[in-house]
Amino acid sequence: MPRPLSPLERWYWIADQISPLNVLGRMTVEGRFDRRTARAGLDLLQRRHPALRTAIAETPAGGPVFVDTAGPIPLVWRWEPGARLESSARWAEDADRRHLAKSVDRHTGPLVRAEVVSASEGRGRGVHELVLVLHHAIADGTTAMSLVRQWAEHVAEVSGASDSARGRGPGGAPRLPATEDLFPAEYRSERGAAAAAEKRRRDADEAARSSPARVPRQARVPFDRRRTRLVHRRLDTATTRALVQVCRERGVTVHGALAAGLVRAVRQDAGASSGARFAIGSPVSFRAELDPPVGPDDAGSFVATLPTIVDGDADLWDTARAVNADLARRRARGEHFSMINDLAARVGPDVGGSLELLHYMDREGPINLCLTNIGAVRLPERIGSLRVLDADFAAGISVTGVLVAAATTAHGRLNWNLTYVDGLVTHDRAARLADASLDGLVALARRAAGERERTNPERRGGSQG
Repeated sequence: MPRPLSPLERWYWIADQISPLNVLGRMTVEGRFDRRTARAGLDLLQRRHPALRTAIAETPAGGPVFVDTAGPIPLVWRWEPGARLESSARWAEDADRRHLAKSVDRHTGPLVRAEVVSASEGRGRGVHELVLVLHHAIADGTTAMSLVRQWAEHVAEVSGASDSARGRGPGGAPRLPATEDLFPAEYRSERGAAAAAEKRRRDADEAARSSPARVPRQARVPFDRRRTRLVHRRLDTATTRALVQVCRERGVTVHGALAAGLVRAVRQDAGASSGARFAIGSPVSFRAELDPPVGPDDAGSFVATLPTIVDGDADLWDTARAVNADLARRRARGEHFSMINDLAARVGPDVGGSLELLHYMDREGPINLCLTNIGAVRLPERIGSLRVLDADFAAGISVTGVLVAAATTAHGRLNWNLTYVDGLVTHDRAARLADASLDGLVALARRAAGERERTNPERRGGSQG
């Protein structure tokens, strides 16, 4: 049955009309894989998730609505040499040039498209990259990573090599209501509106006191000419392990440390004066807090971006602790729900009716500088006969921000995708910021690992997490 888009979903629909707001999930596997099993596995995935069988229709009086569509998920199959396929730099090129550049077809649906990049033209063993490009109204980073894994599971099922997904059949996942309809009772209706208004007052007071700096823009780019671009970096297993260990020793999360590194890089790049403060947004997942809770394998968008204002001059570890502590306070106050409720009060019925919100997000929004980190993705070593090599995600910015870093840790390696709005930031500058964000952290992690080795030569670092 058709249902209207919620205010959050409508905001994503509006932003995507101006500039693509895609969410990408990618997994690289090795094994036997062909067009037939790729198509059949994708069809099973679509049958399992109602969200993958929808389009968005625009009604004259009622605004945009989700409607069912019978069309299959579009699938493109491409060939690449094996050595090039295994390079994460090639994935980044595809994401930058194609996946982030074109919206999924919201009119005809479904709100997803798929691609396989393969090093094997026949049924022989080879390396294959599976990519899903999803509309943000039906997916967040967790959804993208889960769906691409489920696709591989269904491929293994079809090939007869695994029964891990057997029995789920058509309509295996529930048709979920709008995200806002799953909020806890205290964040719905009038109580939710009151909490959102209080949050807005707190944010305004904090901004007035701190006057946080924004990411400097190198040019003026109209909304309708904004385009997400991407630069990619990867930390190897040893470096990622060292980073995780030093964060544990310092009593901070990896997210806090990455956020601190990004703030430090932006501050140095901007040449900010002493005492300058910066706001960095952190998208947080609230699936487990919904009523009823939503599982990690359910399709949908269940994140809200919370801003943290930090001292640009502070020690990196102090900044990381400040990010962690502020996010914990904001979550305890339910600000992730209030953020979305505040958005609901501002978003209009369409692009023209949302210009005030668009200019607010551009001028003051929490995604001007942002780090989204889905953490360590627990991937199996094998899915049936397929060996899992790597996984990654990235997302478009559209009109919501300027500079957004996305971090994924899979099989012990940290993938770092820094997206930026072309023109507001140049490619060379984005590349410098991507390096600078990680270089200081990597140096500290390696130094700490070296000190541990000198102190205890038999110790070989900590566990990953």
